[in-house]
Parts: sequence; structure tokens; C-alpha cells
Amino acid sequence: MVSIGVAALLLVQTACALIAFYILSHWVERKEQAVRDFIEVEKQNLAADLHRLLESPGPDQPSPLAVITDQFATMFAARVWQQIEARLRGAAGTVTREEGKQTEAEMAASSPLMALAMAFLPKSIKRKMIVNPQMLGALSNVMGAGGQPGGDHGNTGSGRKHRD
Repeated sequence: MVSIGVAALLLVQTACALIAFYILSHWVERKEQAVRDFIEVEKQNLAADLHRLLESPGPDQPSPLAVITDQFATMFAARVWQQIEARLRGAAGTVTREEGKQTEAEMAASSPLMALAMAFLPKSIKRKMIVNPQMLGALSNVMGAGGQPGGDHGNTGSGRKHRD
């Protein structure tokens, strides 16, 4: 009797395993089909998105790709122009610095006091003097580069120099 019970139990166990295998294989097939359907839907969505990107939405409207390309080209051209402009400003700055050094040397050569002043003045004041000719003229007059310190103001020696 024990062997009949064991045989029946093995038979039930085998039947359950076969049923489980059958159910599992159908479940796997359904899942594989669901994945294939999902991939197919995503392919269609991707194709539709690409068509929307490449095709013009209307007869007088550019495609989104054309709009993006135009914006990129505009930004790229602006960036290239910024680089060129920066290079040109750098070259102009070098020329200006050289001219400033030459002007400073000419000012220092005009009189010994002017040379002394140029040696001790801060760079900011030197730059302002080079840019502003009135300041340069005033300093030249004070330092005596243009004649007597303070200038003679057109007096020839005749007449009254001081008024009471």
C-alpha cells in the first residue's frame, strides 16, 4: 500500500510539474510578445518623432531641424566674431601700449624735471596724462618743459608786470 501511495504521490507531483512547466512557458511567450509589441510601438514612436523633426509642419514654415540648425549657426557665427574681435582688441591694445611708452619717453626727454615726474607718477595718472593733452600741457608748464616754470604769458619785459 505504501508503494501505491508513493506512486500516486509521484504521479500527482509529476502532473503538477508538467502543468507548471506548461503555464510557465505560456507566460514567458506572452511576456516575450509584450516586449516585442513594446519595441514595435517604440520604433513607430521614434519614426514619428524623427518625421516631425525633419518634415516641415506647414507650407511656409521651416522644419524644427532647420530652425535648430539656423540657431546653432547664428550662435556659432557670433562666437567666432567674439573671438576675432577679442584678437583685434588685443592687437590694438598692444599698439596703444607701445604708443603710450613712446609718448612717455618723449615727455621724459622734454626736460629733466619731467623725466623725474614720469619716474615717480603712478601708472593711472600717466595714462590719464597721455589720453588728456590738457593735463600733459599743464604738467609741462609746471615742470618747465615749455620754457620758464609757470610761463611768461606773453610779457616782453615792458610795461607793468604786476597790478596793485
